[in-house]
Amino acid sequence: MEELLIKYISGSADRSEKKEVMDWINSDQNNRKEFETLQKAYFVSIWTDDLEPEVIEDEIIPIKRKPVWNEILKVAAVLLIGFSLFINIKDYVFNGKTNNIEKENFQSVHVPSGQRVELSLVDGSKVWVNANSKLDYPQTFNKDQRIVFLDGEGQFNIEHNDKIPFIVKTKDFDIQVLGTEFNVKAYSTKGKFETALLQGKVQISSKDGQNKITLKPNEEAILENGKLLVRPIQNLDPYRWVEGLMTFENESIEDILLKMEDYFDINISIKTKNLNKKKYTGKFWIDDGVEDMLEVLQKTSDFKYSRNSDTNEYIIY
Repeated sequence: MEELLIKYISGSADRSEKKEVMDWINSDQNNRKEFETLQKAYFVSIWTDDLEPEVIEDEIIPIKRKPVWNEILKVAAVLLIGFSLFINIKDYVFNGKTNNIEKENFQSVHVPSGQRVELSLVDGSKVWVNANSKLDYPQTFNKDQRIVFLDGEGQFNIEHNDKIPFIVKTKDFDIQVLGTEFNVKAYSTKGKFETALLQGKVQISSKDGQNKITLKPNEEAILENGKLLVRPIQNLDPYRWVEGLMTFENESIEDILLKMEDYFDINISIKTKNLNKKKYTGKFWIDDGVEDMLEVLQKTSDFKYSRNSDTNEYIIY
């Protein structure tokens, strides 16, 4: 089964093999965990590979990643070492704002587009880091507080310790918790901020002290027009990215394409005005990739697509 899983992860499995893998994953929770462990190990091993697409007579051939049969288990054993960068800092600067954290040894994790990574912190807390995101965290927490820095999206399951609060610092807000599960979306380049509380309690504070709120379970805070607005969580599906799912609810084809463009860090140019104007609700497996998603969308809307391998741009026509 391991050989088939690696074919699926590397993108070389055919449709029948993909179906066999998905049936196996969905049949048992332990199977899913085994798959995710192997998947993370594979992604770490190829981050430094050159991924060049092949073009044959104007037909775009999907990228085939290099196999890593003999290295996959060794990579799994040293997963953190594979993508961690150790830096000694005295004054940690977050987008121009200085936070005085002395003599701490931080690790920096950068997650590329279309991927996600699970981390276990030294205190036992678990963190999922989403695509195009960066998390900085210390090797050891000090005795007064546990601080990490997030630029992007992360989902946190924090080990309870009422004496040592856990603080997630983003560009404009700090989220302080004692022990809880929550999702944060705070990409510094987009000027947006969202926090959704799944369990426990969190306090959100702006850097200037003008905004401070406390969330209760199943509430989310969203930054709109410079103010934090609190509202009930209507749907938990958007936070299932940790399971490898991209979800959409009552969204147009254009909106779904924009979501894909953002997640996979690609360009999608729409050259047609004939896209179906209906709204759609559903889910994609992220690991199936862009082209599988486009093939599914083609079945519900009248369009074709091509890919420019030089610019990694998808043309919808």
